[in-house]
Amino acid sequence: TLSPDTTMVPGVDGCLDDTAVENGRGVYPNWQYASPAGNPSNPVVCDAVLPNSSGAVYTSHEVDVTIQNPGDSWFWDSSHPFLHAKDLFQLWLDTTGSGSNLILNIPPDRTGSIPTNFTREAALLGEALNASFEHPVAVWNNTGSPVACTDASANLYIPTGAVVDAIGLAEDIARGQAIAAYAFECCTLPTGTTTDETVPTACPQGSGWVEIVGATHGQTVGTQVIDLLPAGVTGPALIRWRCTAAAPAQALVRLLSFAAYTVQGPPGWTFPVATWWMLQTLYTPPTTDMTPCATRDANAVIDGTPTESHMSEAFANRSECKAYMDKQGANYSYIRDEHCCLALPPSMLRGSGGLTGLVPLYLLYSSDNHDHVLSSNASYTQGGHVYSHDSIECYAFASSDTRTHAAVLSALGMPHRVGSDTLVPLDVYWSTARKDSWTLASDASRTQAVALGYERVETTGFVPVVC
Repeated sequence: TLSPDTTMVPGVDGCLDDTAVENGRGVYPNWQYASPAGNPSNPVVCDAVLPNSSGAVYTSHEVDVTIQNPGDSWFWDSSHPFLHAKDLFQLWLDTTGSGSNLILNIPPDRTGSIPTNFTREAALLGEALNASFEHPVAVWNNTGSPVACTDASANLYIPTGAVVDAIGLAEDIARGQAIAAYAFECCTLPTGTTTDETVPTACPQGSGWVEIVGATHGQTVGTQVIDLLPAGVTGPALIRWRCTAAAPAQALVRLLSFAAYTVQGPPGWTFPVATWWMLQTLYTPPTTDMTPCATRDANAVIDGTPTESHMSEAFANRSECKAYMDKQGANYSYIRDEHCCLALPPSMLRGSGGLTGLVPLYLLYSSDNHDHVLSSNASYTQGGHVYSHDSIECYAFASSDTRTHAAVLSALGMPHRVGSDTLVPLDVYWSTARKDSWTLASDASRTQAVALGYERVETTGFVPVVC
């Protein structure tokens, strides 16, 4: 055998996170139980997001993705791009760190061997995971019985000089998963609090518990979650975990373990942050297709000023763009910028169920019409053609209210730029003659769309002129 130490476990798959579509984005909140369905080939009904009071079967959630991305290639291709350790580390945090099982495809080459460029990145991933999570700074293990959510809390002492930027939680699910929401708080201790004998069990008088803002989850726990704390906590300090909601509300809960870590990611990995991306219009003559695309923009982009290397940015950073820009006979070219949208890591939308004031922009595709559109409507139909989505491209604002815009930027820790309060509609246009949808925001594109016979369909969000 090629792999004599591999154990194959027969049985039914877990709940495949259909929203992931092989792109490595796990579901959260993550309810890890299901309902019996009585079908031998599919014996459980998965409930990935919402608690189900009739759920009686533990079922893990699974996310499958290939190392050969962008482009989602599952069979070895020597010329195909692949994920590096920094990408794999974030992938692990987004999936395993959210309670799902990560199924990572690493294909062999034609000789049956795993290519060294894959094994190198996998080894770096393993080193980073061990360095980050094998030896916690502090750990608390529960020896008590289940209690009501209102009584469920635990404290961790962080020694002087230690910096904690990740928390690991695990719930005792032997009696069922019940924790539906939780919070972290921090209390700074006097300098010199260094030994177990002097560690207080409560916040000292004169200090106070302060909520830790920005933790990456905050809802379900289940078998495991890893919360990143971008701002970090420096000892001496106490970190407190509190249950804030159970499902059902009267359920007893039992946190199994509570650990603090210092993340040591692989080369190139950084804590996820919100960034501005540039919305662009691309065009291909063979199919008269005006296609939306969002590419990374590391610097501020002012209205009307094209970003540098538009096409290379799209190819390097956006698999969704690359998938259709590489289509045979397409020959897409850059037309113009359509202002800015927000690129948010999944973790920033999880802590309290999402940021109010934002709407996701889905990249949708009609297979019978070979057309793309960017819309906040996940179920989009136009001209008799049904569009489906497999990813969120970026985020727009739900309204033109500048106060909401400012509040969102403040919550994300993003700088406010002069002129960025000007929000303009992001509109979807449709041409019956071309059978083409076009999502646009710039005045130049509106003028061109009308001249070409496009008609406005809807406003799908609002985007800033300056970002």
